[in-house]
Amino acid sequence: MTYEIELSGEVVKLTMLQSHDRIISDDILSGGRQGWPAILSSLKSVLETGQPLAIKMAPPQRMLDALKAMGIGTP
Repeated sequence: MTYEIELSGEVVKLTMLQSHDRIISDDILSGGRQGWPAILSSLKSVLETGQPLAIKMAPPQRMLDALKAMGIGTP
């Protein structure tokens, strides 16, 4: 995970880059596609207001199924 923080006019721009050392299936990547926007939105709220967003969500079932098929346990 790499973060870039830079000034963009009078605001700050955050760019997040994620890379993997192996091919990751689309089923597994679905978890990040759902989770990262929520995490980053909550971070933005903390920085702006001091309060995180209350986002209730669970990992996508297709991600959990793909991890199980690979023999990777999940909570």
